[in-house]
Amino acid sequence: MRNKETKIKVLKAKEKVYEKMYKDLEENGAKNLYKLAKTRKRRSLDIDRMKFVKNGNGDILSQDEDIKQRWQEYFDELLNTRNRRDELGEADAVEGPIAEVTEEEVKKQMEKMKTVKQMDQMHSLLRK
Repeated sequence: MRNKETKIKVLKAKEKVYEKMYKDLEENGAKNLYKLAKTRKRRSLDIDRMKFVKNGNGDILSQDEDIKQRWQEYFDELLNTRNRRDELGEADAVEGPIAEVTEEEVKKQMEKMKTVKQMDQMHSLLRK
């Protein structure tokens, strides 16, 4: 019941806002129309505009072109610099592949199991 009342209140509030907007458009047509178009264009962009970003020296950038340039520099530096990790040294060779589990080993383990539940769990593991 509350959900329905809330939806009705929101609907009425939106209606009032739209009525006011349309009145303003009728009175100040061109001026408000351009503001509305500009706002809608900004909202349609992928990323809402970043207002301030610091450059490499710590100075604050506020112009769109400067911010874009800084992001480009940042990702260029991030993705194109060599890792500062230590190089891996020589590792000891592994002595051959690991042997597969044989049917005998499975039978021995199943004989050791005491409950039916444990045997069911083993069967389900073997089926996977």
